[in-house]
Amino acid sequence: MFRNFYLILVFSLIIVSCKSVSVLSKKNKENLPYISNNELSDKLKENTLDFNKIYIKKASVDFVSGKDKRKFKVSFVILKDSVFIGSVFAPMGVEVIRFKLSENSVVILDKMHKKALFTDYSYISNKLGLPVNFLIIQAIVTNNLFFYPSGICDYSGVFDYKNYVDNLNYVLSSLSKRRYERISKSNNSKIVYQSISIIPDNWRISNVFIDDLISSRKININYSVFNSFSERLFPTKFKIKSKVESKDIVMGMKVNNVYFDKGGSLFFKIPKSYKRIVL
Repeated sequence: MFRNFYLILVFSLIIVSCKSVSVLSKKNKENLPYISNNELSDKLKENTLDFNKIYIKKASVDFVSGKDKRKFKVSFVILKDSVFIGSVFAPMGVEVIRFKLSENSVVILDKMHKKALFTDYSYISNKLGLPVNFLIIQAIVTNNLFFYPSGICDYSGVFDYKNYVDNLNYVLSSLSKRRYERISKSNNSKIVYQSISIIPDNWRISNVFIDDLISSRKININYSVFNSFSERLFPTKFKIKSKVESKDIVMGMKVNNVYFDKGGSLFFKIPKSYKRIVL
């Protein structure tokens, strides 16, 4: 139970992770001009979230996995390209889980049962059927660009994708929309499809959709209500839908407090009394 529920819960928390001026798109589809991949890449670079450290404090989470429904609070601290520390709080405010992600390792502390789980990203990837690493998780949480399944987290991946206009957004996709719709209807399809929707008013990502027809896995990540924090836009609402171990997982998160380059503790210590489990 510990291995399955908490690993899925923590990963879901990690990939969904905030109150000021709201930004909404006013452009319509007819007025959106075509732009090249090179122009799109430049716009994304200019508007990427720039940070050294992010602290997300006591976000509200609704989590549904099969018949299991939970509400709780979470806090995250991310030191860019280095370490990710997070906590899960019970309704009474007690910290029940604390986890640490670094470049090559994952450690989860179950404070209720005094257990420490040690694993790596290959275990998480196999469990979810989605290859992930520290940089991909960081990109998802910070609303930055990543490409699946290559794992590329920079703008070079833009040039391998097609782009078009759809639903008031620019869209980058690994296949044309028509070809994907045709191929996805076939029972023998062995492709991986990814689309990334980009808001033209602020050049931030509004949606990432992945359909891995090889492993029969889908994930849909929605970002909405972009607000300004320390003059940096960040989505205040996240929603993730995915399928893991034959269960549909849906998680929504609402964040009210985001701090850049200040606040949040990176302290992480494993008590000697904890039972250690290595996977």
